[in-house]
Amino acid sequence: MSSTWSLKLQRITALFGAALLVAALLSTVSPGVASPSSQKTEAASADPGPTLERIARRGRMIVAFEASPPFSFPDGTADSASGYSIEYAQLIAQAVRRRLNRPDLGVEFLGVTFQNRFPFLLQDLYDIQCASTTHNTEREPLVSFSNTIFIAGTRLLVPVTSPIRDFPDLSGKVVAVVAGSTSETLLEGRNRDMGLSATALPFVTPGDAFRALEDGLADAFFIDDPLLARERAHAKNPEQWQIVGEPLSSEAIACVLRKDDPVFKQLVDETIAEAQTSGLARRFYDTWFHAPAPPLGISLDLPISDRMLDLFNRPNDTPFE
Repeated sequence: MSSTWSLKLQRITALFGAALLVAALLSTVSPGVASPSSQKTEAASADPGPTLERIARRGRMIVAFEASPPFSFPDGTADSASGYSIEYAQLIAQAVRRRLNRPDLGVEFLGVTFQNRFPFLLQDLYDIQCASTTHNTEREPLVSFSNTIFIAGTRLLVPVTSPIRDFPDLSGKVVAVVAGSTSETLLEGRNRDMGLSATALPFVTPGDAFRALEDGLADAFFIDDPLLARERAHAKNPEQWQIVGEPLSSEAIACVLRKDDPVFKQLVDETIAEAQTSGLARRFYDTWFHAPAPPLGISLDLPISDRMLDLFNRPNDTPFE
């Protein structure tokens, strides 16, 4: 072999070796990684789960809420909401921003009703709902629930002149309920099991149900006691109404999530637990249920219960039924 060909062969061998070295180096870099900063972003959102992936891709978190003060309600500004449950939603949004390393991540609020809140979630129209939805075992096959954010008792609102003092007094009476609520289901069960023969009159919102009571279309309004306290506080003459009856049930109110996304649920639960054990959630409660609260600056005057205090000491996601 001539010296010329020997030199060419050495150059070819050297080039081939360099190519192999470059290929080896590239194989250690994940596809699509363009820079150290993008690697940092990926590390911050490792294994995000479907909900966080959807939020990151969209660039905002969509929070569903209902018109059910003091838990959640439109606050009069565009694409915004307020309320006790919305305080938690804002904390969760902050946690999502940190998890995704996206401080600019926006929050969009979507109004829903008791009737469409679950179908909308199943259609991926929102990421989390924080309002006044009850967590019970019947709903668990359909959706997932966060740690409990409130414990309510289902009671009755009646005129002070009414002879109704407890649930047995409802026999033959018309009872306003919110369609699709657990209260409607409970009343149906009481009719079936005890022969109560009360007539359920369903409405879309708690406000609609209370107006029916004010107008004499119903003899009582049956729902969670915080919502009853809110309607009484906002009535033209609050002193004309009273909340009566032993609670027919205790209900764990929680945020609603998609099923089968343990990563997002863990993030939400940890955020709620931190707020409750740190004392922040107690400040939320005092703001919305004890002190004069928006939108009208009226106090619901609903003292915190022992069950709520226990919840703040020991956060959990256990339903009552």
